Amino acid sequence: MKAKLAPFSRGGFTLMEMMLVLSIIAIIVGVAVNAITGGQQQADIAAAQIKVANFNTKLTGFKTTALRYPTQAEGLEALAKKPAGLKKPWVQSLHEDDLIDPWGEKFQYRSPAKRSLEPYDVFSKGPDKLEGTDDDIGNWR
Repeated sequence: MKAKLAPFSRGGFTLMEMMLVLSIIAIIVGVAVNAITGGQQQADIAAAQIKVANFNTKLTGFKTTALRYPTQAEGLEALAKKPAGLKKPWVQSLHEDDLIDPWGEKFQYRSPAKRSLEPYDVFSKGPDKLEGTDDDIGNWR
């Protein structure tokens, strides 16, 4: 004998119900992705700030052994590779990979400084990869 369905009972979901469920799932996924990427950007900014502080320490070490800071032409590469013509003792304190910021760009070095109280500026152009914008991360902040 076949079972009779109640007058308002149905066997599946309507198109509207399916669209509602999919919309809710899409909103949840969107919020989660936004939270993750926003957290990643904050982590990248923090990593760049730490690297800038590390450069300050490494540049002080360079000055201690070489009796000067790197020139503009030598740049931060002077911390990873001995500058040509440097006759003073030199210690490699960084690797080439350390000179790249979280956004894939080289950290910038400027001597004499334009923004820092130090004799040099060390900075990342930040997420927008443009110098002189509000998202720059440097030794002047």
